[in-house]
Amino acid sequence: FYMPFDNDNVELVGVTFPTEVGNMGFAGEGKVGGNSLSGATGSYLSIPVTDILEDEFSAVFWMKIDNDPNRAGILTIGPPDVNNANYPDAQNLRTSGIRFFRENGANGNQRFKLNVGTGSGETWVDGGTAADVAPNTGEWVHFAFTISNSEAIVYINGQPVRTSTTTGVDWTDCDILTIMSGAPRFSEWGHLSDLSYMDELRLFNKSLSQNEILTIINDEGGTVYNGEFGEKFYMDFEGNYVDAASGFAATQVGTLTLAGEGLRGSNSFQAATDAYATFPSNGIEYNEFSASFWYKLDATPDRAGILTIGPPHTANANYPTTQNLRTSGFRFFRENAGGMQRFKLNVGTGAGEVWVDGGAAADVDPATATDWIHMAFTISGSVARVYIDGVMVKESDLPAGFSWADCDIMSIGSGAPRFNEWGHLSDLSLIDELRIFDKALTQSEVDAIKTAR
Repeated sequence: FYMPFDNDNVELVGVTFPTEVGNMGFAGEGKVGGNSLSGATGSYLSIPVTDILEDEFSAVFWMKIDNDPNRAGILTIGPPDVNNANYPDAQNLRTSGIRFFRENGANGNQRFKLNVGTGSGETWVDGGTAADVAPNTGEWVHFAFTISNSEAIVYINGQPVRTSTTTGVDWTDCDILTIMSGAPRFSEWGHLSDLSYMDELRLFNKSLSQNEILTIINDEGGTVYNGEFGEKFYMDFEGNYVDAASGFAATQVGTLTLAGEGLRGSNSFQAATDAYATFPSNGIEYNEFSASFWYKLDATPDRAGILTIGPPHTANANYPTTQNLRTSGFRFFRENAGGMQRFKLNVGTGAGEVWVDGGAAADVDPATATDWIHMAFTISGSVARVYIDGVMVKESDLPAGFSWADCDIMSIGSGAPRFNEWGHLSDLSLIDELRIFDKALTQSEVDAIKTAR
């Protein structure tokens, strides 16, 4: 299924023209070619799609986002909600089909969500702040979502912002695709016409891989991030706190200033007392995980959090001021050990936790370690390892694997807000070249990063 929206609305694979409800238009510009679809109030396109509804499904397209109205349907394939008391004017049966839509997010952004009907119920694919996009920037943003028999994933600019387990999509009583509105089948919550622009809409009867999505983006003139070492997340802190892969910026908590020096370039990250950065973690919660960065140690304060992804500790009597739930995510931090600084990793396994504590082997002397040192840790389904300057200082088995349950933010330069009960707060050390990987790095891969500096 392919609609390029170049001056007409024909679907080119089946050479089918949709039904136009209302008065849809064209934007006079496009991501590819000279035109794109422009939404209009009370308007949308409707087209039969029963011939492509199979066990797996994917959609990819570009949008130039207009947040007026502040919620809208984008792509909807759903069943008629004949039992709704206000049928046909209000419909919202979500046990089959798909609904991709947007709503108000954080800080004036628009949040993009997917709902999948599974037959007996539904699956929500809601990335929270990771799925927020700034509207009205004049930039084209690429969206994709994929559904298999086991998981549904939403991608923004080629990066996954949320993966949800599912039993697969059910297509019972689904027969039409609505483009640029939730109407008529997903209208009860006000997700009506979207006045944004859409271009290059493609539907597939399979679950696309991330590489396939990135190839489409590249072929259509988009920017694809190719990490120097294969990383999926990269912050160089050269004048900003932006992840080069997703294009999203970290949120500053408190007052941060860049350090004015760096391993590469002229800047690096430096937290400050009661100040750090957070980044949505939903898009980087991989089945395997590694982090790599360069670090210039400041041992004051003598304990601090460095990199943390953890769940909210709502059961703590002093929540949210005090938190320390360690059954999911990870916590990489340092503490005083007889005048040395000892670096440790804690990994949540779902039912419990595993400590990766190398003892004296993981100590760094702040009196002599005045230059940049390389830090890395890796987490696979079976083992977690910590490396300091290329040397593995500790490995610990993970017999139960590890868990991301309820994790949603990564803190950079502090244990706060999710790992602060033991005083692991802001780290005034310098951090540069922060990279995150969707695999457990090998010793040789850690060595290669260290050697390249």
